[in-house]
Amino acid sequence: MRVGRIGLAILAALVAQTTIAWLLGSARANVDLPLVVVVLAGLDGGPLTGFLTGAIAGCGQDWLSGGIVGVSGVSKSLVGLATGMVATYVYTTGILFQGLAIAVATVVHIWAFVALYALMPQAGPSGSWDVVLMQTLANAAVGLAVLAVVRYGPWPPDAEEMQRRTRQSAS
Repeated sequence: MRVGRIGLAILAALVAQTTIAWLLGSARANVDLPLVVVVLAGLDGGPLTGFLTGAIAGCGQDWLSGGIVGVSGVSKSLVGLATGMVATYVYTTGILFQGLAIAVATVVHIWAFVALYALMPQAGPSGSWDVVLMQTLANAAVGLAVLAVVRYGPWPPDAEEMQRRTRQSAS
């Protein structure tokens, strides 16, 4: 079930990212929705889940954006792996920590993305600090909004939440 949810999240993020870039123009579409999915998958599922989610989401984003296929996949895979490794050692369920993780992962992702393009003979994107700051803030804001909707949305609680509520009411 977790694989299906992650797959749907990747698909939704790629469709939304492509639609936003098409409607607003790539210069103004400064949110990286697949990266938000990769970070949240890494925090929730660990290093392997983050790595595989990053590879799939990044390569999908490369195919849809027309970039060199694999550059975004490698950089998102590294970010997903690192995020998953941090999640194994740190208590990561707090919404503010997850927002901070998205912000830090955005900076690391942009650094890795620009570094990979610098290794290639053709000209690639540059990472000016104002663009990095804007994308970091945008990704963190979108990630926090997604987390708030998922956690506090108007749908019935899952089985774990029902068990927790039952234990609390019995006490």
